Amino acid sequence: MITPKIKDKVLAALIAEFENTGEEYIELPYLDVFPEHEITPAEYSSIIDQFQRMGIIKETKGYIGGCLLRRSADMYDLHSHGGFAAQELIFRANLEKLGYELDELSKDTRLSDIVQKLSAAASLIEVVGNIIINNK
Repeated sequence: MITPKIKDKVLAALIAEFENTGEEYIELPYLDVFPEHEITPAEYSSIIDQFQRMGIIKETKGYIGGCLLRRSADMYDLHSHGGFAAQELIFRANLEKLGYELDELSKDTRLSDIVQKLSAAASLIEVVGNIIINNK
């Protein structure tokens, strides 16, 4: 399963490889990152595809048996801000804060109908957020 921790492992491996080689393009074979097969090669490929869509890597140049990856400054920014695990923590903290604020609003009886609707919406946002986080 692809988790924020797994994505952070790929991110750290990318940065380490770019720093070690100093090259514009690098190879980062699946087994170099996951010798214990924590995820499948297809999941690893999905992470690389997502990194490209997000701008974490600029491009991939595929060839038979692998691909070359080009670095982006966004890769370093994400890593310095705590990576994917930190993003998930911030997202969850914001949801908790929203829930607390809705609870406070519900104490005002005039707003109880509005708060109930907002609370239902917040629950839906949390479910959708969890789905998005778990599918990244």
